[in-house]
Amino acid sequence: MKGLILILFVLGISVVVSSSGYAVPFTTHQLTDNGANDYLPSLHDGKIAWESNDKIYYWDGSNIIQLSSSIRNYNPSLYNGTIAWYGWDGNDTEIYYWDGNNITQVTNNNTNDLEPSLYDGNIAWRGYDGNDYEIYYWDGSNITQVTNNIFADNPYPSLYNGKIAWSGSDGNDDEIYYWDGSNITQVTNNIFADRYPSLYNGKIAWSNDNGNDDEIYYWDGSNIIQVTNNIFADRYPSLYNGKIAWNCFGYSGSAIYYWDGSSITQVSDYNNNYNPSLYDDKIAWYGDDGSDDEIYYATQGVTLDPIPEPSTIILMSCGLLGLLGICVKRRRKAK
Repeated sequence: MKGLILILFVLGISVVVSSSGYAVPFTTHQLTDNGANDYLPSLHDGKIAWESNDKIYYWDGSNIIQLSSSIRNYNPSLYNGTIAWYGWDGNDTEIYYWDGNNITQVTNNNTNDLEPSLYDGNIAWRGYDGNDYEIYYWDGSNITQVTNNIFADNPYPSLYNGKIAWSGSDGNDDEIYYWDGSNITQVTNNIFADRYPSLYNGKIAWSNDNGNDDEIYYWDGSNIIQVTNNIFADRYPSLYNGKIAWNCFGYSGSAIYYWDGSSITQVSDYNNNYNPSLYDDKIAWYGDDGSDDEIYYATQGVTLDPIPEPSTIILMSCGLLGLLGICVKRRRKAK
């Protein structure tokens, strides 16, 4: 009898414990659904900018706004409701900035200025100086040429709080460089190509081509950590507060992945998803919906298994007590 009571007691406890929650890492949402190709989203504080049909679009969390009316506008960078991009001025490409109300043409020269990175009203980009591409910085008033060398500095400099990371040649291959506002530090020094840096608060993520494939690396300001180690190409990392999103080129396309500082989660399938932008607990990217490229974003959160209502627990308890009573009666009859 005591053994039966113990079994039922344990069974009752196990029913309650089994209704604990389970984590759902990300839930995916499709933002755009049109007949145009939507590319290169930039995410900040739940809002997204992107390019479509050579124009710049902005989603403020509720509505989609078309910012540019002229053609050939590319590669938006979003920060706190303001956007930078590069566009054609009739002669070459220049850097443009929208402060939430008005559009300002930041550069006005006879050479191409490309791939801006925006932070709090300041912009970094790469521009042609007549010989090769160099890194430039606009503090909201003045333009500073950060680099001046004989090598071409590569695409997509990354700006954070007046500091810039970029990929540039050291004469042999591409390395990651970092400008703290005064001095330039060469972060990597190896025989492989290091590209696509993403800077956040003095830390950098990038992609390294090791001769076989591309892997994601992370510099915490002191040490370099290899985040991925597989047989596929991992590229275009986006860094936020020690966490990284990137896209992995597999056998059947490209998928979005996420590293939380300790473990890796696959966010999307391999249906051609590219160029993630990470901010807080959200990731935006563009992907193929079967007919063209659309903008997607995923939100991170926790979904709980429903805990039984109190009435359900009471009924279960009554059922167990009833079963116990039946067993007691049968034992008495047996006597």
